[in-house]
Amino acid sequence: MPETKKTSSAAHQTDSDDYGGRIKDGKLVRRRRQQIMDAALGLFLEKGYGSTTIRDICARSAVNQASIYDYVKGKEDILRRILDRMHNPSADNAMRAEFNTASATDLESYISNFLQFAWRENSQAILLAYREAGRLPVEDRRRLLQRDADLVDKVAFDIGRLTGREDDHGRYSLLAEVVVFLTAFMPFRQWHLRDREIDLLVENVTRMVVAAALDLDG
Repeated sequence: MPETKKTSSAAHQTDSDDYGGRIKDGKLVRRRRQQIMDAALGLFLEKGYGSTTIRDICARSAVNQASIYDYVKGKEDILRRILDRMHNPSADNAMRAEFNTASATDLESYISNFLQFAWRENSQAILLAYREAGRLPVEDRRRLLQRDADLVDKVAFDIGRLTGREDDHGRYSLLAEVVVFLTAFMPFRQWHLRDREIDLLVENVTRMVVAAALDLDG
């Protein structure tokens, strides 16, 4: 359905390029922002958002303090961009090709890739979102919640597409909510899970989701 496709694609749009400094080289801007966000993400989790300074971020990212504002507006903007990136898995975010849900041709590989991306690539950002989203301004919090809702819609649409019920994706909305909710499971339990156990967890959860989708399909 056209409306659903529009909603689904919204989860992949980002306004993280809405701020243009004096640097006009787009590749350089994306590379520096990646450095800044990666460094800030680690610091926010280690020290807390409130205790992390721009000086700390510059030191860890190796971006000069005099030039960091060519790429971001400040610490709050960095946090917003990290949380926006969480709902925008793309090549610019250095996502591993094997975790790309767009390449999945069946439901099992789609769910597996989705969980692998969330738990392998995105677990720190998910943890940060639960810890620090309350510090965002009201409008940014609303945007974060909307991105989450868009992601649920996209997952529901993709489950419908991959089960041959593209025009009846509504039946998978609750299952999609569960799938997105499950992305938060591993970040909060990571201390308890070894690397090989994550693969086993992905395999088992994928089977449960696929079985639930097929049950709904029946």
